[in-house]
Amino acid sequence: MHAYDSDDTLAARLVENERMSGSVQFHHTDIADVPVFPAAQIVYSTYTLGLLGPAALPEVWRKLVASLPRGGVMAVDFFGTNDSWAERPDVATLPLEEIDAMFSDFQVIERSVRDEDGRFLADKKHWHVISTLARKLR
Repeated sequence: MHAYDSDDTLAARLVENERMSGSVQFHHTDIADVPVFPAAQIVYSTYTLGLLGPAALPEVWRKLVASLPRGGVMAVDFFGTNDSWAERPDVATLPLEEIDAMFSDFQVIERSVRDEDGRFLADKKHWHVISTLARKLR
């Protein structure tokens, strides 16, 4: 199993969790800088792909999809256009139609949409998060 994060606090938490010892190879790097992801049966990403920004997201997505074999599973969250971060140029917010196009080579197993007011740290925020679980067809 591989974990990628530009924040090295994730590595410390994984090391502290005895159940994870030896089973996770941690990469302290920005995923936009990864040239090729290792083969994987599952790609799991919560609330992070949109933070790559609109310029980096398409290339990272292509590399993540390429890491999955036929039958591999993608479980990811994307920020939708109603998200309060949609005004930020450094955050990728996507309409549902664009997300559907990204999953054109997948069978969508489950999708949920969170479109509600909430908080991020101490700040008020409107969350519009589209979560998709899908199996790669080709």
